[in-house]
Parts: sequence; C-alpha cells; structure tokens
Amino acid sequence: MAVMTIAICDEIRKDAQKLSRQLSTLVPDAEILVYRSRQGFLDGLSQEHKICNMVFMGLDGENGKSLETVRAMRLRGNYIPVVMVADNEKFYKEEMMYRMLLDYPPAAHMMTVFGACQDEELLKKAMYYIEVFIRRVSPKEELHMIGPAAASVGKVKDVYRQVIHLKHRDICFLTAVREKLEKYIEINSGFRKIYIQFDMN
Repeated sequence: MAVMTIAICDEIRKDAQKLSRQLSTLVPDAEILVYRSRQGFLDGLSQEHKICNMVFMGLDGENGKSLETVRAMRLRGNYIPVVMVADNEKFYKEEMMYRMLLDYPPAAHMMTVFGACQDEELLKKAMYYIEVFIRRVSPKEELHMIGPAAASVGKVKDVYRQVIHLKHRDICFLTAVREKLEKYIEINSGFRKIYIQFDMN
C-alpha cells in the first residue's frame, strides 16, 4: 500500500520519466502518477481515486502555464503542495546531498526503538540501559542516535512513552543491533513491565 501519492505534470516525456525514477528512489513507497498535459492532470484530480498528496510540475511546462495550472487547482478546491522543478537533475542531486548530510533514507536507514510503561521512572531507566547497550555493541560504527526522549505523544491513558531513533547507512547493521537488543531484553528481568517495539524504515 502506497504511503503517499505524488503527481508529476510535465509535457516533456523524458523529463517526466527521469523525475519519476528519481522520486521512486527518494520515496520508494509512494504511488507516482505521470501526466503529460495540464488538462489531463486537472481531469485526474477531479477523479476521487486520483487524490494526490504532492505535485511536481515542470516550471516551463505548456509554454509557461504552470502557474495557471496551480491557480486552476486552487479554484477547484485542490490545495495540494506544489513543487516547481526547473532542473530535475539539480533537484535530485541537492535532495540526495541533504539526505546524506542528515542520514535520511534512501542515503541511510532508520530504526526506532519504542518503549512504553505505566511507571515513568522504570521506563526512563530501561531506555537508558537500551542506549548504553546499543553504544556498547557498536563502539566503532558511524551510528547516529537520537534519544532516549519522550515520544511525540509522551503519555496516553497513564502509559508513558519514549523513543530512541537510530540512523546508519547499512540496514544489515541496524538489523543486527535489533536482534542483539531483542536477546538482551528477553534475558533481562528489568524489562518485563516494559513494552518494547521496533520500527525499521
């Protein structure tokens, strides 16, 4: 199931196909719809099954009518984020550069360790020991760790929640860390009252 739907509106077929391939790399779980004309794109938006989360549009499309297309979208009530692209290759290189700097997929992989418990102090202690364990099993790796910290919603129905985010360029490394953590948690009685979940990108 696609996590989002991205539309590309560009009458230059080569540019549209190139951007489609690049976006498939950057957002592998997205559904990508390619439109070769302004009218085809607007007609697609009017169909319920073609609702988009984002639109990439050639800046010089249809003799400079890209802004008219955006106005037509707004008049129809389609308030969708629009990215105007003048140079697909430049856009892709800049996007990949930022993703490499931030260790963000697909330049790197992410894993989240999620913990929940009714006892806030017990949860903080457990997440601290998880952090220490991760650092111990990966002392020489270029691993970026954020947390432990309160989750975006830190407490739900008297249950406290914390997260640790891990970033690394090798998904096999993150998988190995998860497997070691699972064994560590399984044999350690201090985690019996803690709900632990892992999420890989």
